[in-house]
Amino acid sequence: MPDGERLRADLARYYDQDAIARSRRALTDERVARRAWFAARLAEEGRRRLLEIGTGPGIDGAAFAAAGLEVAGVDLSPVHVGLARAAGIDAYVAPAHRLPFADGSFDALWCMSVLMHLPDADLEMALAEFARVLRPGALAAFGTWGGDGTEGPNPDDTIDPPRYFHWRTDASMRGAVERHARVEAFESWTVPGRSGRPFRYQWCVARFGPLP
Repeated sequence: MPDGERLRADLARYYDQDAIARSRRALTDERVARRAWFAARLAEEGRRRLLEIGTGPGIDGAAFAAAGLEVAGVDLSPVHVGLARAAGIDAYVAPAHRLPFADGSFDALWCMSVLMHLPDADLEMALAEFARVLRPGALAAFGTWGGDGTEGPNPDDTIDPPRYFHWRTDASMRGAVERHARVEAFESWTVPGRSGRPFRYQWCVARFGPLP
């Protein structure tokens, strides 16, 4: 089993090095469209306080704030957190499975391209932690890189250390979420990697806790 503490330290080092470039990199049209859909869905439901897991330099968080949401976020990278705070996000250095927030603090959660970095034990703890900090009926959107169930260093990475990925199958990822929430939508599509290995991107919308 991978050493979670070492993996988190390596991820922080990777993203600290990539943070400035990432802050200048345009997001895909697909991600922007899904973010807009999610913001509109939250507005329809009257949900105001959003937690972003893996807030990065604050690009999505700033867009959600501009849509009228109150946004807080966590990230492993101190450089990312500094950039996110500069973008107006209430951001903290913290792992997904140990969140610095009280029970029931949020009524929505956004988590893009994060969960594939977690070994199975940490993924279970993270999903349980999401359930803890979310209010009953909270809506969450997850996007994560999946695949054939293998795990290891990402062959496309050019920064040292390369990032740990667990390319979970669709069934495995959906099953993990379903142990903690009710899945409302799940879909995935193939994306070619730079190394030539095909990956899948998984999109999941889930409802945590009993409906109010």
